[in-house]
Amino acid sequence: MAITDIWGYLTNNPGNPFIGMLTEGGIPGGNCEATGDYSGAPVDFALGPEAGADYLGLSLTVFITQLPPLDKDAYGQIGGGIANGVELIFKRGDYERGLNPLGPIKHNKDFIIAGARFEDTELDGGTKFTVFEFDFLKDFGAGQVLHGASGERFVMRLNDDFTGLDTHCFAVNGRRRQIYL
Repeated sequence: MAITDIWGYLTNNPGNPFIGMLTEGGIPGGNCEATGDYSGAPVDFALGPEAGADYLGLSLTVFITQLPPLDKDAYGQIGGGIANGVELIFKRGDYERGLNPLGPIKHNKDFIIAGARFEDTELDGGTKFTVFEFDFLKDFGAGQVLHGASGERFVMRLNDDFTGLDTHCFAVNGRRRQIYL
């Protein structure tokens, strides 16, 4: 029996906790480090459930390692920000819906303006690990349900040069439920 009741999904069978890394092209176990030069053509880092499962995405975390201090007008440690920005997208086949009502994120301050919480942690030698986190319930009004049977995915679309970053990756926290069809 296919699941169609989203409220039942949330209340009757919330599923098991999961943390999933968005990978280049959405390939399970693929490259999750978004530190390449994607300025020639957009590259999607994606995550979606297999056909027999559903995900309830509760938060999206962006990890960036950078040298201090955190500059509001930079992106990570890329001075001046990035030209095209990073887009958070819900995707089903050819249908796409941007999840950030403010559009692409081009500067560190854009994460904050869009509602993300952030935390800086100093690591060895003064390098900082910056974490930006979007809480889907608070920032976008609801958890984001992805149905594996429909091929739905979370996508972070990149179209800039990120080679100036040591670490740049994306993770979704939420619930995973196996569906028995």
